[in-house]
Amino acid sequence: MGIFSREPDLNGEPDMNDVEPEAEPISLYTNAPTHWPVVMTDPLIPEGIPGGDSMNVANFGTAMKSAFEAANCGCSLAAMLRPILTPDGVLEIPIIVNDSSKLIPVFLYSNSTEVSASLYYGSAAVLRYRGFNEPVYYAPAPLPQVAPGNPLRPFSVELLSRHQGQLPKGNYAILWADENNPNILTTKCLKDIHRVNQALAGIESYVLASIFRVLQLVDSNVQRMKLPQKTMTIPIIGPEDQKFILSVSEEKGIRFHFNSEITGAEYRDSFWSVFAAYAEAWKNDAIRQQMELDYTKGTPPSSRYWVDTLNLLYKQAQGVSEIGVVTI
Repeated sequence: MGIFSREPDLNGEPDMNDVEPEAEPISLYTNAPTHWPVVMTDPLIPEGIPGGDSMNVANFGTAMKSAFEAANCGCSLAAMLRPILTPDGVLEIPIIVNDSSKLIPVFLYSNSTEVSASLYYGSAAVLRYRGFNEPVYYAPAPLPQVAPGNPLRPFSVELLSRHQGQLPKGNYAILWADENNPNILTTKCLKDIHRVNQALAGIESYVLASIFRVLQLVDSNVQRMKLPQKTMTIPIIGPEDQKFILSVSEEKGIRFHFNSEITGAEYRDSFWSVFAAYAEAWKNDAIRQQMELDYTKGTPPSSRYWVDTLNLLYKQAQGVSEIGVVTI
C-alpha cells in the first residue's frame, strides 16, 4: 500500500468523499423551431474521448424523447445515428425528428468552435442537395458563421447488416438503364463498377472476409475467404435502410444488386462510388503492407468476366437494359 493510500473500509460501505456528485442537467443553445421544448440533458462528453459522441447522442436522444412526450408538441424521434449516402462519402445524422410529418435532421456538438460550425454548415449543404429539410443543431453556444466544411466520412462495411426478412419481389441488378440514361453505357456508375473490379483484383479474399465478419457469417478472427465456386446470395441492409443483395462467386467476384424498380439511380450511383473508393483504399493498403495477393500471375476470373461483360455492352448496348440480374 502506498504511503498516501487510505485504509480500506472493512464494513464495505463506500467512502462518500470518493463519490463524485451527479452533474446537474443542462440545456443547450439551439436554432430549433420555437414550438420545440427545452431539452434538459446530461453535460456533454468532451470531443476526443472514445465513444463520447455516441454516448452524447444516446443521452440527448433519451432526454429529447422525454421532452417531446411531456410537451405534447407533435414531435417525436424518428431515427438515431442514421447514415446518408452521397457520391463522395457518408454523412451521419445523429438524430432525426418527426415534426408533424416533416423529418428534421438534428446535429449535436460538444463545443461551439469554428470546426463544429463548418461541419454543421457543410452538413446542411449536403442535406439541402439531397432534398432534406433544414437541419437543427444543439451546442453549448451559438455556432459562428463560417464557410461550410466537409462533414463526410469514407464508406465502411460496418454500414452493412444482414436482412432477416423477405426482400421485395422484383429484379435486382448491379446496373440498369434509367430515365436520365436510357443507354446503359452512359449511366454514371458504370465507371465506378469498373473501378471496383480493378481494385478488388487480388484482394477479394480479404474484402469478402471483412464483409462476412460484419454480417456475422464467419468468426471475428477470419482474415481471408476463398470465393465460392457456386454463387452465394445474401440479403443485406445498407445505409438509409435500403435492402439489396450481395452475391459472391469465384467467377463473378463480389457484387451488389439493387431492386431496379424501387431503388433510385442516385442511391445506386452513390453506393458504387463510395464502395469503389473503399476498394481502392483496401488495394493501396494491401500494396503498401506487401500483403499476399489472391492472384500473383494471370487475371482473376472475376476480372475476365467483367471484361467480357463490357465487351458485350459495347456491342449490344442498345438492347441491354440491366446487368447482373437476380430475380426474387
